[in-house]
Amino acid sequence: MSIESWISNYGLVAVFLGSFVEGETVAITGGIMAHHGLLKPWQVAGAAICGAILSNISVFLLGRRYSGHARVQSILDNKRLTKLLHKLNKHPARFASIFQFIPGMRIVGPIALAQTRIGALQFAVRALVSAFIWGVAYTLVGGAVGQIIDRAFGKVLHTEYVLIAAGLVLLAVLLRAIGNHFRTKRG
Repeated sequence: MSIESWISNYGLVAVFLGSFVEGETVAITGGIMAHHGLLKPWQVAGAAICGAILSNISVFLLGRRYSGHARVQSILDNKRLTKLLHKLNKHPARFASIFQFIPGMRIVGPIALAQTRIGALQFAVRALVSAFIWGVAYTLVGGAVGQIIDRAFGKVLHTEYVLIAAGLVLLAVLLRAIGNHFRTKRG
C-alpha cells in the first residue's frame, strides 16, 4: 500500500486523533494533504473540529471532576497560571472562546477553566464554536501552505517529505512539552 493510498484511507482518522492530542500541526498537514487531492478539505476540517471539541470537553470535564487530584493541582501550580486563573474567574466565558487559539493552552486551558464558575454547557458551546473556527482556519492555512510549497518547489514535493516534516514538528512539540513538564516539576 502506497503512502498516498494510506493517507486516503486513514488520513482522516489521523487528523481526528492528532487534533485530539496536539492540533495545529496536524490540521495544517491535513490541509496540505487536501490541497494535494489526497483528502477532501471539508472532511479534514470536520475531523479536526471533532477531535478538538472532544478533547476540549473531555479535558474540561476531567479537570472539573478531579480538581483536587494531585496531577491537576500540579498542572495548576504555576505562577503564571495562578495569575491567569485570577483573571479567568472574572471573565471565564471570554477565555473559553479563545483558548483554542493560544499556543500551549490546549490542555491547560480547559483544566484551568474547569476550576472557574463557568458552567459545563456554556463551556461546551463556546468551545464548540471556537473549535469550528479553529478547524476551518487551520485547514485553510494548510491549503495555503500547500500552494506556497507548490509555487516554491513545483509539484516535485513528495507526500513523504510533507509527512516527515510534520512528524519532525510533532516530535519537537512533544520534546518541548516533556522538557516543560520536567522543568515545572523541578521548579
